[in-house]
Amino acid sequence: MEHCTTTHHAAINAKHKEKHNANATETCFLCSKKMSPKAKDNAWHVHLTTNYELASVDMGDVLESNDQGWFPVGSECAKRVPLTHRMKFSD
Repeated sequence: MEHCTTTHHAAINAKHKEKHNANATETCFLCSKKMSPKAKDNAWHVHLTTNYELASVDMGDVLESNDQGWFPVGSECAKRVPLTHRMKFSD
């Protein structure tokens, strides 16, 4: 399987920003703890499948029919998720 390219990451980042209002209050997907705006802007994200499994970040477009999207994860919970299964969306 091919690894994600910078273009692929940019496309994911654009889709993510469209789905989330910059002023919205986010919670950690794993523990439901509220995240501050600063923490939200720098949060790790996990990609969830319709089988409620975390997808590897290099899955790319393979997940189109099995995709629930990217969800923010707080810094403490992110430590429990392998690097291969989390990603940061930054400007």
